[in-house]
Amino acid sequence: MLLKPNLPLRVTAVALTACLALSACSSHGDAKNPSQSGGSSTSGAPHATLAKISAAQAGATDITFNARPERVKATFPRFAKARNLSTAVEVIKGRMLRDSWQQNASDVNVTSQIIASSDAALGVLVTNTTTIGGKKQTIPATVWYSAAAKQSYSSPALINADQWANLTTALQDAGKNQSLDGGKIAAATKAKSAPYGNGPALGFDHNGDIVASFASGVVTDNPVTLVVPSDKAKGMLSTFGTQAQKASMAPGKFTGTTSQPADKSLKTATTARPSTAVGPDCRVLHCVAVTYDDGPSAMTPQLLSTIKKFKLSITFFEMGNSITAFPNTAQKVAAAGMEIGNHTVTHPNLPVKTPNRIHHELEHNSQLIKDFTGATPLLFRPPYGAHNGIVDEIAKENGMAIIQWQIDSEDWKNRNPGMTYKNVMTALPYTAPIVLEHDIQKASIDAAPQIYKDLEAKGKTIVSVSEISLNTGGYQAGHAYCNGTVKPQNGYNCKG
Repeated sequence: MLLKPNLPLRVTAVALTACLALSACSSHGDAKNPSQSGGSSTSGAPHATLAKISAAQAGATDITFNARPERVKATFPRFAKARNLSTAVEVIKGRMLRDSWQQNASDVNVTSQIIASSDAALGVLVTNTTTIGGKKQTIPATVWYSAAAKQSYSSPALINADQWANLTTALQDAGKNQSLDGGKIAAATKAKSAPYGNGPALGFDHNGDIVASFASGVVTDNPVTLVVPSDKAKGMLSTFGTQAQKASMAPGKFTGTTSQPADKSLKTATTARPSTAVGPDCRVLHCVAVTYDDGPSAMTPQLLSTIKKFKLSITFFEMGNSITAFPNTAQKVAAAGMEIGNHTVTHPNLPVKTPNRIHHELEHNSQLIKDFTGATPLLFRPPYGAHNGIVDEIAKENGMAIIQWQIDSEDWKNRNPGMTYKNVMTALPYTAPIVLEHDIQKASIDAAPQIYKDLEAKGKTIVSVSEISLNTGGYQAGHAYCNGTVKPQNGYNCKG
């Protein structure tokens, strides 16, 4: 049973010391008995418990990634009828793994909990609990999905832009009850949502109260949760926020379709509240997705070291034969939070192969990737970029979008770091281009530091393939893309 505080403003705060009371749970649970979510808090403080909804009710499947040598574990849901949300959750999970890897963290454990479900909305809490420099840290993030818009959003989407200042004041009032620093609370509420910034993860308990959770080290050394009661929060919510609140208070089955309206206000960026985008917003940033094919190889660890130095998000399209040859490296790529796509088992020219061979090349490689990541990939790059209607249909059957490229480094042909660099830098004038390189080519390994440095110096944001498209609908299974979905496709053999 949830405890209701008896305070004049009905605004409470909870400073958490161990596992967040609203997280570190699997996505399974009894939505009618939220008290089973557990958790710990400071002595005498009430629990702040987000709704906890079963994966089955939300139409989700639980996935577990376990890289034991790297001491990395992640559990997360994939939604059969909300592809964009599946991608968003994996983007957040990837960022959490990368942050931990870049800080040489130990005992990394990313967990998930479904916190809202209805015909109109889904909500997921993703929490990273890890140890950095001997200190245990907890970083929570919530991601929300609108069935009407078929789009995922970060926490600020729940609040009307013109009400964000009122939310900040309410959270500061909550902090006073626990003697928390109001200035730190205000600074955090201005920031981008975690894990891409220090912004709070917002959600609702079963009473409709707003639950705002801050990561370790943001307000205090420990994670902190503040609660704004439903009567005070009512006027703050956006149209989508009201839908999400109802999906938390009275969970229903998610079907993928809804008669509820889309919140048109979320299409317009505003400075009155933090961005509603999940991860990098490539609608406003100059994004480039740098990708590597054919690996892993003996040179991939060197490339990973360069990626770690620049703190980047990169997509690897891996071959089954290479995965079999370098299984430990394949797992290291995944444990570092990099995105992994399918590049067939043996690299054939698919359009000239039989349907049975195409099925085998795609499906067996997806299984090889699932064996070490826990999930079949959502992205597929055909060898040589060659595909036809049969290839497209088989990719669609296996839930994969076809990812081509707009810029070819031609590292496979020139075998020269200088030429590889020059070819990649032709991406500069384009909008959201995808760049093709290979981590089996020494030219790309050697050119990587200068490529990363100069792309960023020219104002480009290097992102994964999923990040470049996520906030503009994402990539759909069976369609082919050469750049992010922020613009019409314009590249080699694309139709998406």
